[in-house]
Amino acid sequence: MNTRLEDVRYTRYDGARSRPALAILSLARWSALSALGARKSWRAKFLPVSLTLFAFLPAVAVLVLRALFGTRFAQLSNGFELVPYRQYLTGVGVVIMLFAGILTPELLCPDRRDNVLSLYLSTALDRRSYVAGKILASVVPLLGVTLVPVLLLFVGNTIFAEHAIVYLGDHWADLGRILAAGLLLASYYSLLGLAIASLTTRRAFALGAFAGVCLITTAISGTLVFGLGLDSHLQLLGLARIPLVATRSLYPGGDLGEHPLASGWWWLAAATVMLLSLATLARRYSREQP
Repeated sequence: MNTRLEDVRYTRYDGARSRPALAILSLARWSALSALGARKSWRAKFLPVSLTLFAFLPAVAVLVLRALFGTRFAQLSNGFELVPYRQYLTGVGVVIMLFAGILTPELLCPDRRDNVLSLYLSTALDRRSYVAGKILASVVPLLGVTLVPVLLLFVGNTIFAEHAIVYLGDHWADLGRILAAGLLLASYYSLLGLAIASLTTRRAFALGAFAGVCLITTAISGTLVFGLGLDSHLQLLGLARIPLVATRSLYPGGDLGEHPLASGWWWLAAATVMLLSLATLARRYSREQP
């Protein structure tokens, strides 16, 4: 077979040009979809979908009961909230942690394993915008399990209340607390998970390290404080517990557990972990090839 090369040349792109910031959104979109199993087999989608359903389960259960019993619900529950807003995220805390644990390695480890960072940098992205896109790709899906279920419960409670306007007037401040709590947990676990994932090319190692760091530090801090009776500030070593207690402190009368610390300590610890995670990402994706 004879072949003939007709033409070899590069042509300039003359189409419409978008702002560089849109490259971050595009990276975040496709990275999140891929990490959640888009265009993959059902096995890749099973865990993200299952964990999302578990996160919504308490809200759906409460709203189904309210729909079934109507105005009698308040009498049957004697005014007691089955799932208080301040306790919701604590109740699904393990689900949120697992979701972050399977999501964040998928965002970084394949790129690191295949050594394709240079391909991204040949586009409109630079190193900082690459990291920003990956953070956004983690935070937005996590908001689906930290923010949306509680918002659904709030909206449902308002709709099913005997006097919706009165309920909204009494609980309007809870809306800001729900938004702040959901954003904190999504940002905290995203940054921590991505920082750990940036240290390895293996997704299994990243997931194991993330779970180990969260669970082991929490177990150690609990043993030191509640088992050995040491200083209460050692509770702040428990990385999995920090954002959950911080979110409960947003609500008046929120239960901060035994040996409670001032809420400022929990928020300071959460901010410290997030800043250290950002510093780790910045170092790993600095001028040198990670």
